[in-house]
Amino acid sequence: QVLSEARDILAAVDAMTDNLYEVLKSLDDEQRHHQALISEHAYLLAPIRHIPQDVLGHIFLFCLPSSGEASFGSKNAPLVLTQVCKEWRQCAFDSQRLW
Repeated sequence: QVLSEARDILAAVDAMTDNLYEVLKSLDDEQRHHQALISEHAYLLAPIRHIPQDVLGHIFLFCLPSSGEASFGSKNAPLVLTQVCKEWRQCAFDSQRLW
């Protein structure tokens, strides 16, 4: 009888363990979902997104090569600045002093 009770208890513990693993997996999936959501939207809060366009345009001027070193390759300013995001692209094109 002791052996039978021990087997019953073990079966119950196994069932509870399986249930806990399912709950843990569900919570893990939920955590991943919300982490992905945070990651996808965190860029909206980045301080760089709140810099006024005129200030950003002024900062862009510091990215230009020194006089005499002008190079208009796609990996150099000002062209590289147009490849960061839509806002930077528009700001760069609106900044006549870059061109």
